[in-house]
Amino acid sequence: LMRFTGQNLTSRFPGFIASNLLMDTQWAIAAAMAKEGSSYAKKLVGNYMSPSIHRSIMRGIRGKLDESNPIDKLFGEFQRAGGETGYSDLFKVDDFEKMIKNELKEGVDWRKSYTWYTGSVDTLNRWAELASRFSTYVTSRNSGRDIERSAYDAKEITLNFNRKGTGAFGANWLRFAY
Repeated sequence: LMRFTGQNLTSRFPGFIASNLLMDTQWAIAAAMAKEGSSYAKKLVGNYMSPSIHRSIMRGIRGKLDESNPIDKLFGEFQRAGGETGYSDLFKVDDFEKMIKNELKEGVDWRKSYTWYTGSVDTLNRWAELASRFSTYVTSRNSGRDIERSAYDAKEITLNFNRKGTGAFGANWLRFAY
């Protein structure tokens, strides 16, 4: 029950996507500035703003990386190195509308609809979580750091709830208050 409730308030809650993305982005830029300096932070912002970073994240989430693409190759490296921590397919609003209308024409199977909905929201939340981390990984790799150090940088750029002593209870409370 607690896990179900937690998932529905975070990874399955559409409103959590924007707040998570915003909070992680702000935290990552501030942390990069404090830990690494303005030059690194500027490179991080440049990587974060790159559409190719976000497309690679979505291909990685879908399991469709193209290892001949340098950014996809870095994303695969990032995943294998454990850079992804923590707790969606990315469609445009029009795509969602078409998919929903098609489902309604065929008759509603609520289990199928619920699974599709929660899977889509999970995917978007995962993308929001990975945007800052993968941008940090790319920034560290492009700065000449090795895979392990880059994965460490990515994990530590925002709150890492997989690590003891991160203040997860207080941070989770603040996340909902944000």
